[in-house]
Amino acid sequence: MEGLLSHNGKEWVVKYCHISEKELPLYYKDSEEIDKAFTTKFTKSVVFEIIDEFSHPHLFEDIGWGDGVYCAKLKNK
Repeated sequence: MEGLLSHNGKEWVVKYCHISEKELPLYYKDSEEIDKAFTTKFTKSVVFEIIDEFSHPHLFEDIGWGDGVYCAKLKNK
């Protein structure tokens, strides 16, 4: 999917439009990398996939069971 990476004042999110505009938090490890590279005023078009701890358990091994949320995992950084 394609979306727009931006900072909403609290966290990095990806906004996308399928039927109506939606917003997902950025996968926390991607968010850590973005924090190091860009300011919160940064906006970028990105390709991403929607993941959670059940669809991609290997990405959530350090998160408690049931604590993983749907989020946007970047495919291009």
